[in-house]
Amino acid sequence: MLEANVKILTTRGGPQQISPQLYDYICLTSDKKLYFNQEYANHPQVLNKIAYFNEAKLFEGKPIPIASSEMRAFYDKNVKNTHEASQLQREVTDIFKVAADAEASDVHIIVRKNECVIKIRRIGDLDIEHEYTTAHGHSLCKTIFMTMCDQAGKTFQPKARQDARMKASYLPEGITGVRIGTSPTDSGYLMVCRLLKKSDPTKLNLQSLGYEPFQLDQINKAKSKKGGINISAGPTGAGKSTTMSLIIGQIISESNGTKHVITAENPVEYEIGGEITTQKEINGLVVTKKYMSFATQTPVMAANTKRKKEIFSEAITAMMRLDPDVIMIGEVRDGGSLKASVDAAMTGHQVWTSVHATTAIGIIKRLITVSGEDEGSVEKDLICDSSIISSLMAQRLVKKVCAHCSVALTKHKNFDQKLIKRLTDVFGEDLSGIRLRNEIGCSHCFKGNSGRTVVAEIINTDQKFMDLIKVSNYEAEQYWLKVLNGIPMMAHGLIKVKRGLIDPYDLEDELEYISFPEAFNKEYFNSLPKVY
Repeated sequence: MLEANVKILTTRGGPQQISPQLYDYICLTSDKKLYFNQEYANHPQVLNKIAYFNEAKLFEGKPIPIASSEMRAFYDKNVKNTHEASQLQREVTDIFKVAADAEASDVHIIVRKNECVIKIRRIGDLDIEHEYTTAHGHSLCKTIFMTMCDQAGKTFQPKARQDARMKASYLPEGITGVRIGTSPTDSGYLMVCRLLKKSDPTKLNLQSLGYEPFQLDQINKAKSKKGGINISAGPTGAGKSTTMSLIIGQIISESNGTKHVITAENPVEYEIGGEITTQKEINGLVVTKKYMSFATQTPVMAANTKRKKEIFSEAITAMMRLDPDVIMIGEVRDGGSLKASVDAAMTGHQVWTSVHATTAIGIIKRLITVSGEDEGSVEKDLICDSSIISSLMAQRLVKKVCAHCSVALTKHKNFDQKLIKRLTDVFGEDLSGIRLRNEIGCSHCFKGNSGRTVVAEIINTDQKFMDLIKVSNYEAEQYWLKVLNGIPMMAHGLIKVKRGLIDPYDLEDELEYISFPEAFNKEYFNSLPKVY
């Protein structure tokens, strides 16, 4: 009998489909085996098909003779499996549609020994959506990986870490992609499906994400430099990819499409483009036309982690031969991709990329760690060169309170006196404008939340800052705050707390207890425009 994951290639709809009249004669399977009905060993149709499949190298070893009953069982089982797979595919599609309609960012499928739980992440929080048996949960995961994905591996292996991407034909409305990752656990395995949402670059912008005017000035300064690497940091799900794609879209728009932008991504997450304008004279009239111009986006996929690293580095190096002006690299993940990024920056190309780090200053230490000591390592002096590392950005997403049901701090009955003390240390006695989330929520929100907003910090490097960071992150931070008038992520969050956009508890939950650094220039901070 065929193993459960083996497919029949000669059935209807298969890549080597044959006439149903030949089902009794021959069968080609996905594990590169060719079966033939032993009762028709010398039949012309059988001999012709064996010769054809052999010439095409579609099977390995010798053709395998089987009885007529076994041959019929193969095709009968295939029909049954196809029906079951389509049923499971519809169920999976329904799960993702519910998640997309709820504006969820992720779907978690947790398969344990005695149960399967499906959770969706909405506005940063996970909620249970479905509960199934272990067997049904495994069938769903297998169906997703084996039949609904452009997977990097050949088979679904619950005891291995695997990555895949869902085929476009299965995506719900408003979702441009689903990135899938699996990992074994102590009692089963976990499949996490990241939903990549469709966005309109003409409507979504850095301001709507939550960046302040003074931060936009810092980003514009980074964009104005001819070369250098601009690095965004933050934990998984912090919106780094969205921010980078919007910045790249701005570059396309501001250059009116005259800059060639190339990306290397694993996988391609968002379609990146910017609105440009053209003018033509037709019959004496100047006709203005606006349309979208898009970056050249290249997916980097591989079957295993080692090969993925090699392909990623190779892709970045190859991009240099495609006449780019601006390069976007999804993530600096190893010494090879860092070295290729540094080479690009040193030859005058502007590079935008991301790393996993918690703060802007922490990016440099992370780069030094990523570089390592292997053959593809990058010297510390190059990493700490302000002409190469141009700007450092870090961001998080914090829940926004609902404007309809949030409660003013001054009217809240249960004051947390320790929180009040932390707030008065920052704002003085005036705590007006600060609002708390109503955890019950209302018809306008989800548990008192109305989406999320960015809190961020940006450092446009200079060589003094880089020289100090070689010695101590603390010394570099003091210089950034005192001399470069740095505005840390906490300060950005506190702007939004005072404006009544975010609950101070939620800010502390995402960052730490509310406070300003000792070296923080509060006078400069108070002079900045903070309203759009």
